[in-house]
Amino acid sequence: MKSAVAIAIGAHPDDIEFYMAGTLLLLKRAGWEIHYLNVASGNCGSAYWNAAKTRAIRRREAQQAGKILGAHWHPPLCDDLEIFYDINLLRCLAATFREVKPTVVLTHSPQDYMEDHTNTCRLAVTAAFARGMPNFRTRPTRKRRCGLSRHAPRLVRRPPSKNRSWGLREHDFCPRNEAPGFGLSPQSKGMAGCQSGNGFLFEIDG
Repeated sequence: MKSAVAIAIGAHPDDIEFYMAGTLLLLKRAGWEIHYLNVASGNCGSAYWNAAKTRAIRRREAQQAGKILGAHWHPPLCDDLEIFYDINLLRCLAATFREVKPTVVLTHSPQDYMEDHTNTCRLAVTAAFARGMPNFRTRPTRKRRCGLSRHAPRLVRRPPSKNRSWGLREHDFCPRNEAPGFGLSPQSKGMAGCQSGNGFLFEIDG
């Protein structure tokens, strides 16, 4: 039987490590298959090295982080400050969703100080919906998730209940000694999943 799948989608290298890695490790420990994807390359993350060298360094760091986590690493899709809510990035990210078929998505909060972060969240939520729509073209082309209805998947608008804990305890989602990330706070209207601090977690219910 295939294990449950979770994917962390950060805007830049180190976002996953600060906001999502603890939850990923707990899911991994509970038997989940985990995936690691930074939308941007991290090329603007230095005041000393040029963009090409910084991009290469951040790529190696991200690959090493994925290895330490025991996660499947996915290459970035664009450079820093180029994460826009547009059709090209959406097609690329939706292709990853169709390939990975995640049950749980960890990403940035829809309310954040930086547009790279908020746009990453918007792209992740839309890609989750689009993965089940056969008429939406992805880049590269991927078939819609097998076994789904003709309709878009539903994002569950609730935190995990006792019967939907994914093998974790409630306090596992926001350990006290970690950076602000995922908690089980009440949902604001229109939000799906669990939101706390700088993190956002949602479950895909096909």
